Amino acid sequence: MAIVQMKRIHIVALQTDRKAILEHIQRFEAVEVRPVRGEDDRLSKKDTSRQIATFDRGIQTAKEALAILDEKAAEKKVLFAPRRQVDEKQYRQSAGEWKQYLDVAQEILALSKEAEEHRSAAVKLEAQIETLRPWERLDVPMKEKGSTHAAAMIGTLPEEITPESIRERLPDLPEETYLEVVSSTREQTCLFVASYRPEAERVESLLRTIGFGRPGWSLSHRTCREKIQRLEQLIAEHREKAEQCEQSIVDHREDRRKLEFLSDYLAMRREKYEVLERLGLTEHVFVLEGYVPAKAAGKIAAILEKRYGAYVELLEPDDPEDVPKAFQNGPFVAPVEGITASYSMPGTHDLDPNPVMAFFYYLLFGMMLSDAGYGILISIATGYIGFFSKAERRTKNTMRMFFYCGLSTTFWGALYGSWFGNAVGAIAENFLGSSFAIAPIWFDPSKDPMTLLIFSIAVGVVHILLGLGVKFYNLCRQGKPLDAVFDAGFWMLAIAGLSIMAAGMVALPETVLGNVGIGMTVVGFLGLLCTQGRDKKNILGKILGGIMSLYDITGFFSDILSYSRLMALGLTTGIIAATINTLGTLPGKGVVGVIAFAVIFVAGHAMNLAINMLGAYVHCNRLHYVEFFKQFYEGGGKLFTPFAVNTQYIRLKEEQQDD
Repeated sequence: MAIVQMKRIHIVALQTDRKAILEHIQRFEAVEVRPVRGEDDRLSKKDTSRQIATFDRGIQTAKEALAILDEKAAEKKVLFAPRRQVDEKQYRQSAGEWKQYLDVAQEILALSKEAEEHRSAAVKLEAQIETLRPWERLDVPMKEKGSTHAAAMIGTLPEEITPESIRERLPDLPEETYLEVVSSTREQTCLFVASYRPEAERVESLLRTIGFGRPGWSLSHRTCREKIQRLEQLIAEHREKAEQCEQSIVDHREDRRKLEFLSDYLAMRREKYEVLERLGLTEHVFVLEGYVPAKAAGKIAAILEKRYGAYVELLEPDDPEDVPKAFQNGPFVAPVEGITASYSMPGTHDLDPNPVMAFFYYLLFGMMLSDAGYGILISIATGYIGFFSKAERRTKNTMRMFFYCGLSTTFWGALYGSWFGNAVGAIAENFLGSSFAIAPIWFDPSKDPMTLLIFSIAVGVVHILLGLGVKFYNLCRQGKPLDAVFDAGFWMLAIAGLSIMAAGMVALPETVLGNVGIGMTVVGFLGLLCTQGRDKKNILGKILGGIMSLYDITGFFSDILSYSRLMALGLTTGIIAATINTLGTLPGKGVVGVIAFAVIFVAGHAMNLAINMLGAYVHCNRLHYVEFFKQFYEGGGKLFTPFAVNTQYIRLKEEQQDD
């Protein structure tokens, strides 16, 4: 139940076996391949950047094609469904057809692009129609220029105006000029003008003085109505072709599994070529180096030696800073490993924090959500997925974490008497005329928030002291018992003393408890004063170092006060739940009232659960990241990332790895 012990692995094997050995190592999912160390002129490296770029393009093509299928031919998906299992025969067969699968993906992308082009063309034609609409009443061709003796033109004026108004504003306009308003809006007037040809230029010049302008688009030999009809016909054709393309995409829905395989297969090959870059190569052999968990090292070495005649050497790591970290814990602790990994993997001298963290993580989460009804719902839903479903391991671990959080939530909710808030009492009083209610086992936080605040601070003190205790133990484990006493023990004594002193003054003022606390505090502070400047060279530096260290007590106070959020979030959940129940009872007792209550109850509590569950998760993480880990956890380690079958859609059936 700790950090996994690692060994360095050194493999030398024939080039002819390289592909098979790499596939075996990938299936083992237990070897992190590192670049071969040292300078050796006999070893060369293979540049695989071009192949990796090719695989990246193929993966992107497959994912884009899948996204198009999801949009056009969506498949009903099961929540938390496991990856599709593929046996060795299916895998080999599909691997031999991956180029055909890539052709399918490219065809889907081409169809999607063609459909989009047709839709874009239709939109552009619709915009043209909107431009032509004002001229629809014009019953002469739009390119009409008149006859030998008469000239015709069309254009617009930037306002709503009548022929009479035009003549009033242009008194020099020839009287024979024909003006017809084709359409008019507040913003513009579409005008048809006819005049004697010798007067045409003069007429246009006069009209330009009041804003006349020719259309900016090309004119047609058809009438405007004929042009619109032609454009509508083209739009219908484009839409029909777009629908045909989309139907062809839908017809590819049976190829979804091929595309999923293609994406995962290329991702696996990409990872192999990334590993290939890290190998040392000669004409006949290759060299592989990396890290492997100590428990699996012997088995892997035996299989590679027996099956491929490889030379495998297992060594103790020579650089502790370079060793990757992985966790190995029991079923109660393992679910929180992801929380720690999200923060940072353990550093060289760190302990595995998960066994210490797990209990308090579940405890604090439950205190923040603190409703027994919510806890039962969480435990039932996540317990089934985490323990009985076929979901992926990471999903099951997350669900198991929330299962334990749900149990803790139920526990604290029962202590506080919160079962969907005060739902039992509200239903009994308003619909059954009874005063029955579930009493809290301990106390009702909404009626006594001060007790909850004091208890929350007390939990914070214990949590901080636990962190310092881990630091104390870790320093002793490293052979630094004096540092453990000076840097952790005295702080534990001072903080515990202050807490006991406060408890004695508030809860038991007439006992010796307060004096005991004062004594512990004084001893702790004196110890800090005398030891925290020990790394300074001169006596003045040592004294100032000790004095300045006492200022750190403000940081501890700040950390401890952060645990007041346990009270804040716990109260919030219960008060909002009670408010929802009150709103639900407002419509009355009849059938309508019962239905209204049910709707409000379900919707309100679902929203309250979602919001406060998220809040509990975020703040529980924060308390551990910011307040707890800082007491003892350095972090900064490298996550163990073995060469593995990292797929999104398929999972290869496990085959027997030994003979």
